[in-house]
Amino acid sequence: MATEQSEAGDTMITEEKKCDETLGEMSMLEEKIATQIEYYFGDINLSRDRFLQEQLKLDDGWVPLEVMIKFNRLKVLSEDFKIIASALKKSKNLLIEVSADGLKIRRSSAKPLPENTQERREDMKSRSVYAKGFPLDATLDEIKAYLSTYGPVEMVQMRRSISEGEKNFKGSIFALFGKKEDTQKFLDSTEPYKGQELLRLLKEAYFKSKEVTRKDRKADGGKKKSEETKEDHTNNITDDDIKEKMERGMILHLNGFAADATRESIKEVFDQYGTVAWIDFVKGDSEAWVRLTGEASAQTVLDKALEAAQGKLLVNDAEIKGNVLEGDDEVAHWKKLLQVQAEVRERKKTRQG
Repeated sequence: MATEQSEAGDTMITEEKKCDETLGEMSMLEEKIATQIEYYFGDINLSRDRFLQEQLKLDDGWVPLEVMIKFNRLKVLSEDFKIIASALKKSKNLLIEVSADGLKIRRSSAKPLPENTQERREDMKSRSVYAKGFPLDATLDEIKAYLSTYGPVEMVQMRRSISEGEKNFKGSIFALFGKKEDTQKFLDSTEPYKGQELLRLLKEAYFKSKEVTRKDRKADGGKKKSEETKEDHTNNITDDDIKEKMERGMILHLNGFAADATRESIKEVFDQYGTVAWIDFVKGDSEAWVRLTGEASAQTVLDKALEAAQGKLLVNDAEIKGNVLEGDDEVAHWKKLLQVQAEVRERKKTRQG
């Protein structure tokens, strides 16, 4: 069986060999593993995941499984390299290549990430749908299975409200079908989901309808916004709002500050390795959150700062420990940030009104 040699000297499994290996049936666990990793390396996530983009630059696109199992959703499924590699080799999507030693993976060179052109954005709009009416206890796997009856699905996003630390499914989703014809098939269908009728729209049409509704409310409400409107903006922020605006892997959580530490002294340490957009810190506190922007991820900035300081990061002579926010902690921080921004906007509107 033929193999290919990468520039880094790794022997990778060719698509021919991978096709042979798909003869073995995938277990339910293997399907979930392959689906999750293919999501990480898929067109949508990979185009906006700064941390993963930087990993790809280190070794000709190869990412060690040691790094991948730090991703929370994959970690929950399995941390066994053999199981993960086996799942990917059996996948019929042929999106992921596995190194010969089974320790590294990368997106197939035969399927490069599409350029973010206007044409591509329009194409994605035509395949993106909104659907409402799912039971609140529906699972992601159940919804994916239902949508897949219309055709291959690239992405499903369950819309959730985040309130008082709890994330509750709203009964609506955004999804991206692989083909326009399958998208139209779904939109034209009246088939219920477990006996419940679904509202089906193109995602773009949904947002347009929401904009019309907001304008109507503004026209009817006049200055009747006050506390009720503020609460709607600040406490009703959804997963969709956050994921639409957040930059993944760009928040540093730091602790160990001395009483005389300032935002300026914190910024001075990190600004030489990346672009500091904001520092959430009150003088006298022992911890801070640093939001970065631009090309360098928070992990890269932290690593460079530690390397320059020979492993001992000092701010005003106090040793600082830090980590990059991930998962729920990252989402919670961005929620807080968006709440503050919403409150600022409301105060400005109130003064202008």
